[in-house]
Amino acid sequence: MVTAAAVQAELARIHHTLKPLEIVVINTRASSRCGHKAGRDIGCCHIEKLNNLEALPGDGFFISCFAHKIRGASAGWTRAVAIFDDALMAAG
Repeated sequence: MVTAAAVQAELARIHHTLKPLEIVVINTRASSRCGHKAGRDIGCCHIEKLNNLEALPGDGFFISCFAHKIRGASAGWTRAVAIFDDALMAAG
């Protein structure tokens, strides 16, 4: 499990302070370690099995997720895209 303390420690390690509207993306490699039962008791929204998260820098990019709704299904696939802004990268 990822704890709040673990997230705070990682943010300190990469010298980043969260700003409003930022989303924390956590690469736990959980899909290679075990199955999950998220959302079974309490509804949630999550994206799993994202590839190449380790290739992304600690910050300086946006993520857009384009979800595909499947009628009658509890899940669908998502195309997640990292978008790099040259001006943002130069300031970072």
